Amino acid sequence: MNNVSRIHWLLLLVISGLLGIILLPYASGFPSLIVEDDGFFYAQIAKNIALHGFSSFDGLHETSGYHLLWMGFMASMAWVLTLFHSSPEFLLWGYLSLSLFIIALYAFLFFEKIELVLLVYVLSLMCSLLMEVNLLVLLLLPIYATLIQMYDSQKTGAPVWLYALIFLVPLVRIDSTVMLAIPLFVIFIQQRALGLRLGLALLAGLAAQLILMQLIFGNPFSVSSELKAGGAGDPRLISNLFY
Repeated sequence: MNNVSRIHWLLLLVISGLLGIILLPYASGFPSLIVEDDGFFYAQIAKNIALHGFSSFDGLHETSGYHLLWMGFMASMAWVLTLFHSSPEFLLWGYLSLSLFIIALYAFLFFEKIELVLLVYVLSLMCSLLMEVNLLVLLLLPIYATLIQMYDSQKTGAPVWLYALIFLVPLVRIDSTVMLAIPLFVIFIQQRALGLRLGLALLAGLAAQLILMQLIFGNPFSVSSELKAGGAGDPRLISNLFY
């Protein structure tokens, strides 16, 4: 992991804001090459949460169809921005700047060569802004790097921050739990006590996600996950609603 000074972080924050202004016209149009419809979905719900304290896309019906921690970031950003202005363009600029700054964090922290930094930037833009994937990458990169180092050195202990990051992964995207299950199982084979502790951190994050969903929405699973699990994402089934 590279050492980056506070001045550099501030500079990256300013650059992210300026780049957000440049990308705003491309993100506002539809279809957009850098913002998918799910990103627009997140943006609208975050705005309604910030302005009305209501998790809704249309302002009438409650929805739970999103990943909690990423929506928490976007809603917090929306709340701060609406203290100054609540226009859609201003909020979209804020969301873009947030996504771009997160990309800058992991690009400059984990990649030294400028070619790699630029490559990571381009690939991250292709993954779509305003989505949870950028925050997920920011968590997974240090987790994977540390797990590999621990495996090679056969360490029996882990830093506290590693447990915290592993705990947060299911809150960013619940199905990404699988992405950690396999490497943690490898650690468990080598160091059972350590692997068990790290696995419990992952399970605790998974439990926290389900409990929070139950407390907030009265259902441990989001509406989108239930639709996908039930096969309602099949275009033939959706078309039956209209024809």
